[in-house]
Amino acid sequence: MDIKALLKHYGRYKWLIISVPLLCVVVTYFLVKDLPQKYISQAQVATGLTDESQRTADSQNLDYFRVTTQFGNIMETMRNRTVLSILTNSLMLHDLQNPVTAFQPWSDLLQKLSPQEREKAASFVRQKLIAREPITLNDNKAAGIPLLDIAKSMAYDEKGLLKNLNIQRLGESDFINIEFTSTNPDLSAYVVNTLAQEFLTYYTNTTFTNQRNSLTLLDSLLKDKERVMTEKNAELKNYKIGSGVLNLDKQSDVIYTQISQIEAKRAETISQIQSLKGALKAINTKLAAGGEASTGGTSLEENNQIIDLENQLKIANQQYIKNNFRAEDKRQIDSLSALRRLKVAAAADKYITSPSAVRKELNDQRLKLETDLALAQNSMSSIEAELATLRGRYSSLVPTDAGVQNLERDADVATKEYMDALTRYNQTSVEKNTTAKLHLAQPGLPGTPEPSKGFIYVGLAGFAGLSLCLAILTIAFVLDKTIRTPRDWKSATGINVVGSLNFIQEKNKDLRDIWEDNAIVGNYSIYKDLLRSLRFEVDRELLTVEGNVLGVTSLYRGSGKTFLSSSLAYAFAMTGRKVLLISEHSPNLASMIRNDQEQPMQGFESFLVKKEIKVEDLITILNRTPGSKSLLEMKDANSLIAGFSYLKDKFDLIIIDMDSLQDMNRVKEWMMFVSKFLLVFDAGTKLDDHSLELLEQVRKEPGFLGAVLNKVVLNQPV
Repeated sequence: MDIKALLKHYGRYKWLIISVPLLCVVVTYFLVKDLPQKYISQAQVATGLTDESQRTADSQNLDYFRVTTQFGNIMETMRNRTVLSILTNSLMLHDLQNPVTAFQPWSDLLQKLSPQEREKAASFVRQKLIAREPITLNDNKAAGIPLLDIAKSMAYDEKGLLKNLNIQRLGESDFINIEFTSTNPDLSAYVVNTLAQEFLTYYTNTTFTNQRNSLTLLDSLLKDKERVMTEKNAELKNYKIGSGVLNLDKQSDVIYTQISQIEAKRAETISQIQSLKGALKAINTKLAAGGEASTGGTSLEENNQIIDLENQLKIANQQYIKNNFRAEDKRQIDSLSALRRLKVAAAADKYITSPSAVRKELNDQRLKLETDLALAQNSMSSIEAELATLRGRYSSLVPTDAGVQNLERDADVATKEYMDALTRYNQTSVEKNTTAKLHLAQPGLPGTPEPSKGFIYVGLAGFAGLSLCLAILTIAFVLDKTIRTPRDWKSATGINVVGSLNFIQEKNKDLRDIWEDNAIVGNYSIYKDLLRSLRFEVDRELLTVEGNVLGVTSLYRGSGKTFLSSSLAYAFAMTGRKVLLISEHSPNLASMIRNDQEQPMQGFESFLVKKEIKVEDLITILNRTPGSKSLLEMKDANSLIAGFSYLKDKFDLIIIDMDSLQDMNRVKEWMMFVSKFLLVFDAGTKLDDHSLELLEQVRKEPGFLGAVLNKVVLNQPV
């Protein structure tokens, strides 16, 4: 967004921006100057929820989430319809019984009642107050008096009270603040005190009733759980007695240990039997061999070894003699002799036992082993019998164990439920006895009037009026697509602006008067300076191309292209150049340029036929008659080229006032004979889609010089 343009936009509506907030301030002042004074009364209720002196040892850890919830419940209870209806009935009864000291002036509905009807209404409201019931639509029919409508007219109904009632917790404290605002200080004090007292009564009764009902329900539940627990434990006890089981776990452990011991003993006995059988087999084998293997005499093998050594010794002696007593042979003889002596000594040392004695000993050992084997085999039968008995006892415990487990599980569940119910009962009982007692910590008193907020309302009204005005102007600025400045044009089309010309509000638009003005008329001086700048830009561009023909077209008809063409012709003529202006037929064109109406006007169509033209001193004008024929329809292209070549030789600059882009077919024919051309657009005009398409076509033309923003309104005094 262009901030400078937006500020200029605000400047155009500065009186609106000033008048609207001022009007809002004045209107608001007259509306609020007679507002009645406001009185606020406050009462505080202490809850005891965060008071450490009222908490028991079991609730030392404060649960802030629970406390916040409790505060919320208490404040919502204060806004409860039941509590507010009691306040409504109290206020109505007070005003009905005390017309002189009524809190508020009687409404029209109340004034229309006769004394008898007011007495009847007071009696009916008193009954409602005693019964602590709200006034409803049905009561209008029952009493024959519009009590509910009267309450609404006096702002004593629920909505009217809540509108001026403010209930909130004071920070993180233990207090709840009740605040009421009204035009009567006594009314404000009466409302907060009555509401606090009625709430305390209602809350205390409701809490006591709820706790009593909870204890009654929990006591009944506790007795049921105790009865179920007793029945389950008795059933478990009777089942154990009937099954002969005192402690199933210990009994099963003892039997299992005994079974393990007997099985170990059985395995040991089986191992002993196997050992005895192996020993008997070995003794029988020895007896079958005749007992020779067990004798202590020299065995045949040992005698054969000694004989073999003697033969080796004999051969060694012969070899010793044969080899002429060599030392090596001597050492061999000594070695064999020593070995022979060792064998003989070993055989001689052995005790020689009698074979009959050995056999007798083997028979005795066999008899003893057979006796031990018989004893071991006989003990196996008793071990097997005892093991079978223990296994039978252990197996008989399995179904008993399943039944005991089921009964114990039921008994445990019943006991747990009973303990939970007992805990809840005790907790509720403790809460009932130790619940924080709500009380009125500070009653409300009539106070002084509050500072008037009239100035605040007036200031807010002025600010709101200013904000609304600026917002509307800003939205209008954003949505406004009107082209007013070169920047707007560049942003909307992307086409460069060669120059801009201000809007001349004066009726006299004679170019000679404009050019000869000496800063007397501001618009003339500005227009002349801007025209010089445009002349410089055009002159610089024409020097870069061959030819001296400048075309001027416009996006819309009536954009001022004819006046701009005349102005450019006059501006270039002031530099001493001979200028030819080919323009649409304009009766006062010559008078604007030359201040001369006596000379006849020359026609462009006549020139094309005769190829003759009368050259004036500085500016020569050829008027082209507007009609249905286009340029190529007047003459063929070769004739036109020859004609323009003739004119280029006669004049330093040719300016052609072409048609607007709305006649694009005619403009394209003129473009064939111009070196450069300008597009005129009058400021304060919007662009539509068709115009943007035309501009896109013009942009692609090689001779397009740029746009000239015409009729720009300047923000300065003339």
